[in-house]
Amino acid sequence: MPASSSSVVLRVDPATARAYREASEEEKERARFAFALALTQRREEARKGAAAALIRVMDEMGREAEARGLTPEILEKILSEESEDDDAPEAESA
Repeated sequence: MPASSSSVVLRVDPATARAYREASEEEKERARFAFALALTQRREEARKGAAAALIRVMDEMGREAEARGLTPEILEKILSEESEDDDAPEAESA
């Protein structure tokens, strides 16, 4: 087992537990690898799903903004004004 590994307890049926206990070290390693791979793939699918959902929300926001009259030119002006405000030194309070 790699030095940077952690233990996990899984509840399985008795036949699966027996098969794992009776497996060779090579078979056990392949089973651990298959389990890790399955979880890694699931995490990647979840990440892709979240990214797709974010893109859908952002697209909807863009459509709503456009329907309300926001143009690329107006947006650019707003963003440049905010950028100028961020660059300006803050007024000192008395």
